[in-house]
Amino acid sequence: MTQSLRQFVLTHVMVPLHSRLANRVALAVAIPVIAFILLAVSILYIVVTRGITEGSMENHRHDLVLRAERIGGSFGSIVDTMGALAHNTMIANGLIDSAGRETYLMPLLAGFNNVSGIPVNVRLVDFLAEDLADNGVVPEIESYRRWMKSAIDAGASAATMITISSVNYVLVADVIIYSRTHSGEGALVYLFPLSGSEVLTANHAYTIYAKSHSFADAAAHGKISDRISLAIPVPQVLSGLGLTISVIPDTEKIKGAIQSAAYLLVTGGVLALFAVIVIA
Repeated sequence: MTQSLRQFVLTHVMVPLHSRLANRVALAVAIPVIAFILLAVSILYIVVTRGITEGSMENHRHDLVLRAERIGGSFGSIVDTMGALAHNTMIANGLIDSAGRETYLMPLLAGFNNVSGIPVNVRLVDFLAEDLADNGVVPEIESYRRWMKSAIDAGASAATMITISSVNYVLVADVIIYSRTHSGEGALVYLFPLSGSEVLTANHAYTIYAKSHSFADAAAHGKISDRISLAIPVPQVLSGLGLTISVIPDTEKIKGAIQSAAYLLVTGGVLALFAVIVIA
């Protein structure tokens, strides 16, 4: 009887007790281990995401410097080319030669439809800012005649921003000074777009704007707070425009991939914890 009681206690009491104790020990160990894994995954996600974001921002800053220098060089080439043209003797003759200027001015200006890969409209105007000749690509700028006349009267070259059909342009009046009176005799007026050419919009993530048009298109390109901006180095005549190039780095795709991996790890950890609880 005593032996049977002992066997019963060992079989039905002690063994289940040991089993339950082992399960509780396993549960007590598994919970902090899985919690640690989840915490580690969360920390790793934050660190990796921040590192990728900072790396992406740095890459974009470096690329922005190169683009700003390249575009600034193109703008400088336009200004230099138009400046040399304004001092061409044929241009000076065209201001006073009312009878024959059409025979040589139109072919001359037609050779400047494109400078450094950027389309350019150029026209010669007299001291009243009235057109004398152009290169055949003539956007409507009638509302800016008064501005051109003011630059000619002041005897100083000037630049401004204009918008034609939702496209932003730089408009420049390179004033031609009459040597005897040192007053403006006319101007070589030219304009070029800030978008629409391969030089300016090889990557549509980048935006060029002037300070008077700052962030006008921010809604189409993302949050202003995420924007990286850099001033474009330009010649003196354009310096007052505050021409700037900017970009909003797209890190969402990379973040999404990391986030998906983190979700899988977290889900696996939660399922493992649930399995340990059920077994225990």
